[in-house]
Amino acid sequence: MPPPAFAVGDCREPPADGAVYAGSAGVEETAVERTGAGKTSGFPARPAARRTPGLLRDILLTGAGAALASAAVAASVAKAEGKGALQPLNATSHWLHGQAAGRVRRLDGSHSGVGIATHLLSALFWAVPYALWVRRAPDRSPRC
Repeated sequence: MPPPAFAVGDCREPPADGAVYAGSAGVEETAVERTGAGKTSGFPARPAARRTPGLLRDILLTGAGAALASAAVAASVAKAEGKGALQPLNATSHWLHGQAAGRVRRLDGSHSGVGIATHLLSALFWAVPYALWVRRAPDRSPRC
């Protein structure tokens, strides 16, 4: 009895060595021929970009993206409430300037600079456990 045939990209259990794939243009190949000798799985390895991303790069991209997105939302909500768009960012400098920092509506180095730095650093802080969690999670992308 011939081994079962699998279509290229089949999502069923990985085939054992010797299973035949129906490759492109009707060319048949075995699991070993398809994946390369010595491989233990019928599935291709993760792409290099997913396998070895720089942790620092992941943290910086995730943190900066979260900081930009949340700052844009905070500015939009402040404008909708009739407040200055910079007030939410200025308010995060309250640890240095006290509660009055939340009432500053204009861009200035003292309130806005400290507020933007505080906002960005907090986003980067929370990006660390997120990036570590994502790296530990199994690859869930479809293999089809």
